[in-house]
Amino acid sequence: MSSDVTLLDTALDKARYIATGLLLCFTSQQAFAGSFQLHEQSVTYLGNAFSGTASTAEDASTGYYNPAGLPLLKNPQIVVSGIYYHGTIKLYNAHATNNLGANVASNPTSWPVSSALVPGVHLSANINKNWSVGIGVVAPFGLSTKYNSTSIARYMATKSEIQTIDITPSVAYKINCQWSVGAGFDAMHVKTVLDSDIFFGSEGYVKNNGHAWTYGYHLGVLFQASKDTRMGLVYYSLFNPHIHAKVSTLGYPSASKPTSSSSTVNLPDRIVYSITHMYSDQWTGVGDVEWVHWSRLQSLTVNYNNNTATYIPMFGKNTWRVSLGANYKYSECLLFKGGIAYDESPIRTVYRIAPLPDSDRYWIALGVKYKVYKQLSFDVAYAHLFFKKCSIQETGTVNGVVRQTLYGNYKSSADLVGIQLTWNFV
Repeated sequence: MSSDVTLLDTALDKARYIATGLLLCFTSQQAFAGSFQLHEQSVTYLGNAFSGTASTAEDASTGYYNPAGLPLLKNPQIVVSGIYYHGTIKLYNAHATNNLGANVASNPTSWPVSSALVPGVHLSANINKNWSVGIGVVAPFGLSTKYNSTSIARYMATKSEIQTIDITPSVAYKINCQWSVGAGFDAMHVKTVLDSDIFFGSEGYVKNNGHAWTYGYHLGVLFQASKDTRMGLVYYSLFNPHIHAKVSTLGYPSASKPTSSSSTVNLPDRIVYSITHMYSDQWTGVGDVEWVHWSRLQSLTVNYNNNTATYIPMFGKNTWRVSLGANYKYSECLLFKGGIAYDESPIRTVYRIAPLPDSDRYWIALGVKYKVYKQLSFDVAYAHLFFKKCSIQETGTVNGVVRQTLYGNYKSSADLVGIQLTWNFV
């Protein structure tokens, strides 16, 4: 029985490891920018690979990207958008062992599915010549990674889903013709499903269903350096979500199993600097530099209601995201957009996990904006992401001896397609 209990603790450790790793991906705007954290709160900047997000102030979505841009909007406005994310992931040359240390007899190649529909709604209005307000309802995180029931990775992860709703009111003040400042409040609800299989003589599972509210803020400043050049700087705060999860299991060898867990995660802050420059009446250049303070996240602790706890080292590395784009104004009604980006991942190879096979990636994007008439316009955009190949070396131990393992390589890419409607109240 003592051996079975030890194996039980090991399986629980694995469930905690997966759950905690995924906490990094959905609870704030500072999570892993690509696999689970999404920049896609509107289609406005998708065609530019999210360049100029803090400086362009093109529509009401600036209330989220940089609230200091709200005074630049001449009329009350509503923006409704939807972006579909589809990831293509290949796990290959993989070999694995289950909870008992036995080899997993499965195809060494697996194709986990990753997809999400990312909605966004933004409203803005000017109170007077100095004060403006806005509110957005967005989903900063909302992807899903699913391995099938025969995948070689199923003892590390099967179903990992994340849903978020972020309600973000904002206010801005125009100081003078050059400077404006703004602030936004973030109230985000998080919902998770985190499942994996186990094996103790027969197939079983561990399922985690969690939720939390987490709160933060973002502060922005906008500077009109000249009639052709505008710069923006935004700070996004640290978040401290306290996750409560229900735990259900099948196939455990002991009755001493938990039914719930809790954990608190201190996630890093980030800074975004943007620039927008008009080269001519037709051509505009945009750029973004983003820095995320991931080194703040060194470890995590997950507490279960059976008086056990797990300490998990994470050792995230600080990351940069750099993007460049251009807009071509073909006519008063038609605007073409393009952009490229390089986006770092904070994950070190030794800490990569099956639910999050994330790596550095490159972006290429195209978009078009069409003004139907002065009240109504549409945006359509597409982006493709090229992920660097990466490896996984995930392990679990029993009494210091490695039993549960997953070794292999990942090759990934992703496609994003978005459509947006903007209505001006004029």
